[in-house]
Amino acid sequence: MTVVAFDRLRQGFLKRPKVQGGPIMVKNITIFTTNTCAYCHMVKKYLGIKGINYEEVNLDEHPNRQAEAMEISGTMTVPVTVVTKQDETKEVIIGYNLARLAPAVA
Repeated sequence: MTVVAFDRLRQGFLKRPKVQGGPIMVKNITIFTTNTCAYCHMVKKYLGIKGINYEEVNLDEHPNRQAEAMEISGTMTVPVTVVTKQDETKEVIIGYNLARLAPAVA
């Protein structure tokens, strides 16, 4: 936010949008991983530290699900973390992207 925009906000010229309702709760989390993926381990460790449950789909052990992971993410990179909210919306996070992962699971 620029200084001018901040001043206008402070003076009441600009209004912040009001958020209706509270945050939408997480229904489930699925992580597509492989055995040798260090970033996969980091995502799982982060969720574990936060006490958040997730389903892991190890693509080395379940190669039949590789097409599913690629369809969801549009890439062959792992980890692919799919956060499904209670309203059935899904957020797909590719790689270890804490800037997107943290708010998605909050």
